[in-house]
Amino acid sequence: KIPENVTSIAGEAFAFCDNLESIVLPPRLKKISHHLFAECKSLKSVVLSKSVEEIEMGAFYNCESLKSVKLPKNLEKIGYRAFYGCKNLRKIGIPASVKEIDVDAFNCDNLILIVKRDSYAAKWAKENGMKYKEK
Repeated sequence: KIPENVTSIAGEAFAFCDNLESIVLPPRLKKISHHLFAECKSLKSVVLSKSVEEIEMGAFYNCESLKSVKLPKNLEKIGYRAFYGCKNLRKIGIPASVKEIDVDAFNCDNLILIVKRDSYAAKWAKENGMKYKEK
């Protein structure tokens, strides 16, 4: 359990934690650091705090069991290969607040992005050949 007063977690802090299956992040966390959960092969679900504004490079890289993650409404940026290789992630809602999505942020075979019509995410999905559904 991560204490509620934690405001930052160093990059790679949980990388390669083979037995980590789920995690609830503290409410004051504004950034998911680079490679924070990279290669956590058993990670199935993540609850992000409502205050998260950025998901850095490779944060969930190769989390192949990840099935569920709800992105917060304040999210602004999704970094390079943030969800790369998350082959069990089937759908993810991208909030209208997102203003930047880096190259290969999502490289997941069966993923469908749920996006707001005319949002940055909708334009990005179309330009990058991603499967998406507008709401």
